[in-house]
Amino acid sequence: MRGLKIKYRTLLWGLLVLCLPGFLAAQADYPYVLEQYDFIHYEKNHLIFPGGEDALDPLFAKMDRLLFEGKGQINVVHIGGSHIQADMWSDRFRQRLQTFFPGIRGARGLLFPFKMAKTNNPYNYFPEWTGNWSACKNIQRNTGCTLGLTGMSVTTQDSLATLRISFRGDGYPQYECNRIRVFHEMGAKTFSLRVSTPGVVARVRRNEGLGYTEFLLDSYLTAVDLEFFKTDAQQTHFTLYGLSLENDDPGFVYHAIGVNGAATASYRRCKLFPQHIEAVNPDLVIFSIGINDAHTRAGEFDQASFERNYDTLVDWVRRANPNAVILFTTNNDSYYRRKYPNRNAEHVRKIMLRLAQKHHAVVWDLYGVMGGLGSVRKWIAAGLANKDKIHMLKPGYVLLADMMFNALMEPYDIHLKSLHQTDSRPH
Repeated sequence: MRGLKIKYRTLLWGLLVLCLPGFLAAQADYPYVLEQYDFIHYEKNHLIFPGGEDALDPLFAKMDRLLFEGKGQINVVHIGGSHIQADMWSDRFRQRLQTFFPGIRGARGLLFPFKMAKTNNPYNYFPEWTGNWSACKNIQRNTGCTLGLTGMSVTTQDSLATLRISFRGDGYPQYECNRIRVFHEMGAKTFSLRVSTPGVVARVRRNEGLGYTEFLLDSYLTAVDLEFFKTDAQQTHFTLYGLSLENDDPGFVYHAIGVNGAATASYRRCKLFPQHIEAVNPDLVIFSIGINDAHTRAGEFDQASFERNYDTLVDWVRRANPNAVILFTTNNDSYYRRKYPNRNAEHVRKIMLRLAQKHHAVVWDLYGVMGGLGSVRKWIAAGLANKDKIHMLKPGYVLLADMMFNALMEPYDIHLKSLHQTDSRPH
């Protein structure tokens, strides 16, 4: 069955290569027509290149290989706070990437069972578990917890504890995986773990340096069942940092990382971030951290610390992959304590433009596209934003994702046209 899918995909690639430049050129909004609101500045919906027009070249090279050869995977990591934990903005963007090139999907990637930590879980997957688990989050200070890329952990002292991850499927994709990487605490005191589905595990690999156990499967699964158990008297607990559901299919693997209330300093205190980001090996990192850093009274936003924290996070990413493309998204307009327009978003925008110039990165100016200071009130009136004047409602997050996707595809369209013009020249 999967062989037939590959043949079908190959045919679609050939048709897409012939038709895509003309298709994109015909679209007024690259490449999706957007819902129109008179308060949104669609004319500003473009990526900004303070670090140079070639900042996206490594990403476009991998997208070309996907498009023209049907080969390779592109790892996207999207990091933020509550905007990303809910996985509405990021899930819509994930689906846009995974369905734009017909027949090319990729895998689900890194996720965390938030419900185990007694916090809101994305709707599109469902964790079920046994045993008592305690949580630790990167928004908590002085806890002594060691955390990784996901910014959260859950720990159990119950042997024979279990975890099942399944996808709802009602309007959301069912993801298949033949490779599972479980990120967890290493060491002699850690329980053992296994995939409990009978007869599917071909091989198990343990990477102590990067902090994960990998299960290579003989068949594809749409749900994952894990068991955590004691095999030695020294073993006292199991601490889970997240799991990545992967396969060998070409396409985009979209890892959404979000913790409610997280700021840049929250992720800096995640000691295993560098190891885990190296394991993921990102091609594109979207940084959407800033709304919580800037949620302060006028004059209290520590701009210097904000920039230094981002310098560190970017350095961790670039150590993992020097060619990783960095995309900063500016803050949405918001109010402080629902009463005061938050002018700190303008400072965040300036700092991100400076960071992009410094780190050869790009910026999507959500604040400007949204309408600038005070614009969130219009988004609320239109049913796009929450009355807390910070968060979006689902239609708002969907619109953000579609606008950001169009902003990314616009320069890729220009890139494809330049390739087409080069190929059309007489030799």
